[in-house]
Amino acid sequence: MVAHLTDPLDELGRVHVRIAQQFVDGEIRTDKEARQQMLEYGLRPDESWPNVAFIKDLGAYIINYSFGKKLMGKWIALQGDCPWMAFAAFAKRPMLPSRMMSAKSFL
Repeated sequence: MVAHLTDPLDELGRVHVRIAQQFVDGEIRTDKEARQQMLEYGLRPDESWPNVAFIKDLGAYIINYSFGKKLMGKWIALQGDCPWMAFAAFAKRPMLPSRMMSAKSFL
């Protein structure tokens, strides 16, 4: 469920990532400010899981997980027909995101 809600390409995920970024950057500091942001994006408090406390406490995690998930998925897809073999190769020899994105076919 967290994976779906923090998908940076999904409408709801973009809201959560944006609010998490604002917490991390110090642009918003209180639960009230975050709830106001959610309302401005058209979310009602009962629909806005993960809740404000979750986003505030784990903002950097939400950002890193969301974009890391997309980056890794795209990189694996570009490696060929066997995603598990590509993932195993990555696990044996991890690389920086900048190197993963340097391939022309990635862009």
